[in-house]
Amino acid sequence: QYKHQGEIGFHAHPGSGLTFKLYVQYSQVDHFPLFKRLPYVHNNNDIPYRLGNAYEVIYDNMNQMGIITALQMRFSEYNKISLETRYFEYQRAGDLKACNLPKLSLEVQGNFRLAKRFFIQLNGQFMGKRESQKYNITPLQDQNDAFATLETLPSVFSVASEITWKISDHW
Repeated sequence: QYKHQGEIGFHAHPGSGLTFKLYVQYSQVDHFPLFKRLPYVHNNNDIPYRLGNAYEVIYDNMNQMGIITALQMRFSEYNKISLETRYFEYQRAGDLKACNLPKLSLEVQGNFRLAKRFFIQLNGQFMGKRESQKYNITPLQDQNDAFATLETLPSVFSVASEITWKISDHW
């Protein structure tokens, strides 16, 4: 839940079908959900959800400061493309590290009509590098005594596309 939140910026329409947004944002959040990566447990008794990379949700107070930009181009009713970028800095209570949160993220969306009944939709998401906790556990060591170090996870880019053929003009 947001304790304080503020945004300042502008939203411009420099031309027909072109939209640009630029704003900075600050928010103070109580009980912000964070994913905590759990160490592998050697005595898990074959519990399926603990055999792989398991996570737990922890809630902490968080300050977020960032800048958001968005660019949208609408060529016609059915043809448009948009790009949104977000860059955020995170501060947890007690100067703890905010893990599993990327500083940079991008989202690209495109909708195109190639013929009267043929449509293509594209979605892409980029999540920048982020830090995660890595646990060093020796055999027969209790998971609560595990020593955690920080490791940097690489960037991830995912793309999804959809092709649609409209069967009837009434749809």
